[in-house]
Amino acid sequence: MQFLFPGFLWALVALAIPVIIHLFNFRRYKTVYFSQVAFLHHVKKDTRSKSNLKNLLLLLARIFLIVFLVLAFARPYFSEDHLKQQTGIPHVAIYIDNSFSMEAEGKYGLLLEEAKMKSLQIADAYPYNAKFLLVTNSIVPSGQQWVSQEQFVEKVSQIQLSHTFKTVNQVYDQIFTMLPSHDSSLNLHTFLLSDFQTATLEKTLVQFPEKSRNYALAFKNNNTRNLSIDSVWFETLGHYKGKKEVLHLLINNYSSESYNNIPIQLFINDSLKSSMVFSVEKESDVEVEMPFIQWYEGLNQVKAEINDYPITFDNTFYISYSINDKSRILIISGNGATKYIYTLFNEDENFEVRNVTANEIPYNDFAQYQLIVLNEIDRFHSGLISELNRFVVQGGTLVVITPADIQPEEMNPFLSSVSNFQLGNWINQQGTVSKLDEKNDLFQDAFKKSITESRLPVYQGFYPILIKSYSSYSKIFESESGSPIMVKTKTGEGICYLLTLPLKTENTDFGTHPIFVPLFYNLALQSSSTFKPYYWLQPNMMASIAVPNYSGQTLVLKDGTSIPELMPGTRFQNGKLLVYPETDKMKAATYQALIDNLVVDNLSFNYDRNESVTTYFTENELIAHIKQLGLNHFEIMQPGAELLTKEFIDSHQGTDLTHWMLILALLFLLFEVFVIKLMR
Repeated sequence: MQFLFPGFLWALVALAIPVIIHLFNFRRYKTVYFSQVAFLHHVKKDTRSKSNLKNLLLLLARIFLIVFLVLAFARPYFSEDHLKQQTGIPHVAIYIDNSFSMEAEGKYGLLLEEAKMKSLQIADAYPYNAKFLLVTNSIVPSGQQWVSQEQFVEKVSQIQLSHTFKTVNQVYDQIFTMLPSHDSSLNLHTFLLSDFQTATLEKTLVQFPEKSRNYALAFKNNNTRNLSIDSVWFETLGHYKGKKEVLHLLINNYSSESYNNIPIQLFINDSLKSSMVFSVEKESDVEVEMPFIQWYEGLNQVKAEINDYPITFDNTFYISYSINDKSRILIISGNGATKYIYTLFNEDENFEVRNVTANEIPYNDFAQYQLIVLNEIDRFHSGLISELNRFVVQGGTLVVITPADIQPEEMNPFLSSVSNFQLGNWINQQGTVSKLDEKNDLFQDAFKKSITESRLPVYQGFYPILIKSYSSYSKIFESESGSPIMVKTKTGEGICYLLTLPLKTENTDFGTHPIFVPLFYNLALQSSSTFKPYYWLQPNMMASIAVPNYSGQTLVLKDGTSIPELMPGTRFQNGKLLVYPETDKMKAATYQALIDNLVVDNLSFNYDRNESVTTYFTENELIAHIKQLGLNHFEIMQPGAELLTKEFIDSHQGTDLTHWMLILALLFLLFEVFVIKLMR
């Protein structure tokens, strides 16, 4: 027999009290005179033995009453055989899944509340000296230390829903990093309390300590219906005042039933801009198009919203975009260069174009332009190379059109600074442009019929593009012989296009061909939209803001509600301010980014959609999956009962004898009353 609170055994010194009382008779006698004492002498002999027996029984009753009361407070128990083999203080790690899916209703109420109750029952099954680790989905969990049972109970009461999603491997990684590294024979017990969505278990699990005992309690969600706005995008990248916009929304139905005439609303800057209804079949998705016209220049906040219960966190999607008055384009033209590009943009009110020669380059103004075109220039000095590299790396778009009379070695040092491309020697060969990707965004609305039915540009010669094998790039179109003629690559935060087909009429008709206008027009539209419309609220995420003249000021994020302003970590790099927000303190919303109380950008954040998939492991599937992984020391417990079973408590704490001690103490109290009443 062992004791949960052996310190209470010191109270056995109270046994001295009844002993002292019975050793010293404190009763006072009164002298009574009798003329005849023969009868009294007989009575004295008869009652003395009876009184001694009574006093002895009372002494024993009171001693055993005190003994069993003290033992009851000491919490005695018989230890099971497997517990005798375990050494050291029990370390109990309990994971409570507090993700959005645990907000659902189960058989006994909210799943999260049920999980919290079970965790307290588990903790109560362990001895008082056990150490507990609470693990939740929080990015900086409140339980990242081993605590006592009382502290554990307090931490459990503070758990709230979190938008963060964790897999089982991530949970165990978090637990194992907190294990005492010096103790290889740690008495470790782990518990997973979750609804076990199918996305939580990977194909392999982390390696468990050899002597650990691991359990899982799966909570059943009574409602698996859910509609989710999974992604949102604009039909075109560029945004201009008064131009028709089309917002595309991908809505997924994770339910086993179809939905009809579901309303969806589109808000821009908190004003209702569009409203419509949609239908979606069961276990499928639908793409919804919402057209609108926006007349407000500057930063815009967009919110798309549907109504769907009980899972609501994925009903809303936030994005942001900017409408500029005009996109600014700088064209640097070489001697005798064509004016096709300048003519294309000069008459368009959406663009402000400036055409300069190689001797008039405004280096200090590069940051004011979204697009710079090097139109057949043949001189690249170090200052120009350095500034163009800075422009591209910081997010600008650069188009390089090669002249017809340049030597590759004169241009390759510049190309190396802004791309991974090199020029080969001029190929004097007639041909037709081929393998043009008509699905590329640059050719949007360019073809009313298939390319195979259209006449493509012809040429007299070109420079072949040499591309390093490890480079990431995309081909816009090729020569007839299969050599790339126009390519695109990402450099830093910007984009570089290289066209090795000189545009002079004696070499090609590309400048007057029908595909020239949509190609360069769409290219210019895309260059004016380099922002990211939204971010997912995930651990260790990073957002970016273009702040060319940043000088170390504090950045503040504000969502327009009563929530305190956030001050994220920042780092300035290549003309952009990298923002590292504490996502566990944030909610899905569009935040204004302020520097010196001035709004410099909008950042939209949305909850991760991992929790939207309402497919769960059944108990049998979970057991089969665990067996498939070969985890013999992993047990699935039944969470359905209102209390954990006595067998589980006995298996971790031993057979509790407290109630027997109380019963025996009560019996001896009744025995004392019996002796007093019946043995007068």
